[in-house]
Amino acid sequence: MSLIVLTNQDDWTCCMREVAHLDISYTKEYVSLYAEREGGVPEAVFFSEGEERIFYPYVVRSLDSFLPGYSDIVSIGYGGPSLCSKQSVVQSFSAQFHAYCQSKKYVTETVRFHPLLNNAELFRDQMQLDLVRETIAVDVRPSLAQIQAQYSQNVRRNMKKAKDHAVRIVEGKSNHDLAAFISLYRETMERNHAGASYYYDNPFFAGLLQETALCKPRLLLAIHDDIAVAGAIMLCGSRYAHFHLGASHTEDMPLGINHLLFDAMISLAKEDGLDYLLLGGGNQEQDGLFRFKASFTKDAPYPYWMGKRVHDEEVYQVLCEQNRADDAGSSTFFPAYRAWGK
Repeated sequence: MSLIVLTNQDDWTCCMREVAHLDISYTKEYVSLYAEREGGVPEAVFFSEGEERIFYPYVVRSLDSFLPGYSDIVSIGYGGPSLCSKQSVVQSFSAQFHAYCQSKKYVTETVRFHPLLNNAELFRDQMQLDLVRETIAVDVRPSLAQIQAQYSQNVRRNMKKAKDHAVRIVEGKSNHDLAAFISLYRETMERNHAGASYYYDNPFFAGLLQETALCKPRLLLAIHDDIAVAGAIMLCGSRYAHFHLGASHTEDMPLGINHLLFDAMISLAKEDGLDYLLLGGGNQEQDGLFRFKASFTKDAPYPYWMGKRVHDEEVYQVLCEQNRADDAGSSTFFPAYRAWGK
């Protein structure tokens, strides 16, 4: 039984190769891309016991501004510790990782579990699990005709409208295409009155489109009258594709551009021989965005769980008291001491 710690200076590839079916968010490149936005540095652990392997990447965020010498950790994207077939091994990993976190003064751990891997269930006895929201995933293993037969009438009607108006979907390859998407994305964020955390700088978008060992990214654009009017960044792994970011021009939305764009993502995922296209959920439960995504499949939604674990209860309470978190035990925001600064 061993626990190997991998930092930003290490090559994670050899450990990743030991674990089957890792999704796109498990590479150092992906974690590093989000680490700066989380105010931290990438780290991962590789655990082995017998024939079982667990790989778990996350971001370490310094708490020096709260309490010098301490940190907390948060996983990125849909991830969490990779699947393991034995509950006893999960318990061994959890105990050893808890000891490691205590030795490193990692106060809390926030895990964003993968909706399709069911790895959250393995850790139900190891940490608090909260249902964040339901998410939509389209099973792309049937024939394309069978998949499209599940679309709602509204989807099919809007796809026809888009085609009648000569809207076409192309794959963006150039810096010009990326610039067009970025412009559309910022327009979309302004239209939706999005918070500051949803605005990204240009290098972040470029980073998303860099291929990694686990991810082939794609930029799709809807073109109308030779102008990009909608776009999507789609991240394709070995089994799953992810709709990651989307954008559209306000005035062209009535043409059904987004419906045609989502159909194109589904078709590409099917062509690539993948199992599912994850569309995510809404901003709030059962909102318009959720219903739009749900209109592409008749399958039941998948739960997106967040794991919450305190590795140093005493320090956690001190941090909460210092940062006006009145009741750390019942706070809906975790860790409660970050609720004011989110």
